[in-house]
Amino acid sequence: MPVDRSMLPYLTTPMLSGMALFQRVWSEVVKVISLNCWSESDQKAISEQLARILKSGPFHQSPRRQRFLEYIVNETLAGRGERLKGYNVALEVFDRPNTFDSNVDPIVRMEAARLRDRLREYYEADGQGDPIRIDLPKGTYTPQIEFRHEDAPRIARQKVPPTQEVSSTVPSVAVLSFDDLNADQKLGYLGDGVAEDIITALSRFPDLRVVARGSSFAYKGKAVDIRQVGKELGVGYVVEGSVRKDGDKLRIVSQLIDTKNGEHVWAERFDRSGADPWALQDDITGMIVSAMTGENGALMQAQYRQAWGKDATTLEEYDYYLRGHDQFMKYTKEGIERSGEIWREGLAKFPSSPLLKVKLGWHHMMRAVNFVSDDPLADVRQAGALTRQVLANEHLSPQVARLANWLVSWVLVQERDFDGALAAADKAVALAPYDTFMLSSLMIVLVQAGRSDQALQWADQAAARDPAQGWFYNRGRGWAHLLLGRFEEAAEALTQTEFKDAHLLLAIAYVRLGRLADARAEVGKMMKINPAITLQAWRLGYSFRDPAIIDRCTLDLVRAGLPEK
Repeated sequence: MPVDRSMLPYLTTPMLSGMALFQRVWSEVVKVISLNCWSESDQKAISEQLARILKSGPFHQSPRRQRFLEYIVNETLAGRGERLKGYNVALEVFDRPNTFDSNVDPIVRMEAARLRDRLREYYEADGQGDPIRIDLPKGTYTPQIEFRHEDAPRIARQKVPPTQEVSSTVPSVAVLSFDDLNADQKLGYLGDGVAEDIITALSRFPDLRVVARGSSFAYKGKAVDIRQVGKELGVGYVVEGSVRKDGDKLRIVSQLIDTKNGEHVWAERFDRSGADPWALQDDITGMIVSAMTGENGALMQAQYRQAWGKDATTLEEYDYYLRGHDQFMKYTKEGIERSGEIWREGLAKFPSSPLLKVKLGWHHMMRAVNFVSDDPLADVRQAGALTRQVLANEHLSPQVARLANWLVSWVLVQERDFDGALAAADKAVALAPYDTFMLSSLMIVLVQAGRSDQALQWADQAAARDPAQGWFYNRGRGWAHLLLGRFEEAAEALTQTEFKDAHLLLAIAYVRLGRLADARAEVGKMMKINPAITLQAWRLGYSFRDPAIIDRCTLDLVRAGLPEK
């Protein structure tokens, strides 16, 4: 909250300490300017500070970032700080249409995170001695502007409760500036931009530790030994790559390297055409990040291999998580049951572990919604109990908070608290907005809560970032089309996947298209995959805001020949 400067001499030390919470404070006499009392000299000084920042390394090669910062500072100086909402920023800075919806398009949140990181980098380097500090606090688009007094002592910071870290084995990554392979060497800005965007995106994944740009970019233009980089930066993996442009064709090559042995864990080439380099940069960055991260990404696969290579007597908490997750992601009855056994073993050794508790909750939920449970309702109750135990802890690591909110959204759907489910889904996505696997999973929450249009938009995002996950997001896409009455589109999506009950959903689409023989054939395929599947078990796996949906689908499956019990 802005402070009246005339009151600063009367502020007590505890009051000042409270003001200092969660921000870097420069002096005991911090002058936080009220939005409505800018003097002419204040405005001039702030404008000069803005110009210095815009010309600095983290900003001068990014017109979009410059425009964002300039807009929010100038609006604040003009006394219009209350207008700095996500919707207005999207239209004024990022040229989004009047139909902009922040739930569908996260551009403002992502760019705000990038801007926040670049401001921090600036003040840790070139801006250390600047007389004015401009910050963008989390949770707002209104900048905070502070004046510094050189001769005053520093304020003692209030301690922040520590988060519960699960293990030092959480993968750590450094992203090097991408090499410019053009003959004229004019793509340095693009190589830096791609690497910066990858750093920003990876930083939003709670399962990773990412080295800041200032440290990793110190190797720019140098011949480096990746193993030595790993030692110097204390990371297990390095991302490096190159950029090349020929006319409107852009090629970016990226690779992920294990710093312990120098071996390539993953490598890919991305070719795109277009006149807008910034749009191409965003497109390719999203694809690189999706390929490396998430439940099936290259980093997780490398972690699985390391966990299974350890002796059972030396397993740590995170090793139990990884071993169980590797089994869980097979999505078979055997894999789901084995994951539960592993996580229970881990909890016997680490009984207070929120990570292992939430994963055991996921084990119970998957038994219910994958139609392999003897008592689906009991499994849902157990999943809810475990995740609520975890969420009762105020100091969760971001990784556990993401998993818990993701799981509780599924639990709340089964409990028919659809608004609560949507709120929990939003929290999970905010913690990892680039996680296409999680988006694909939460599409099923959306369709059950009555948000089929939004589910299709998420499917498009997942398809653009990671086409290889079509087996996952096409099931959600098929469900959404079914509920919107687009049966041909539903059938087209569902023929591209056999995940979970996709054959039954395709059977429903065929019944509504009048193709009863094809519908019966799909039920037959489902029965071969899961001979125990029945109409009763299938119904218990869903909970729609509109109960008539499941009733109508049940009648379709009866016509298609699915056994009732």
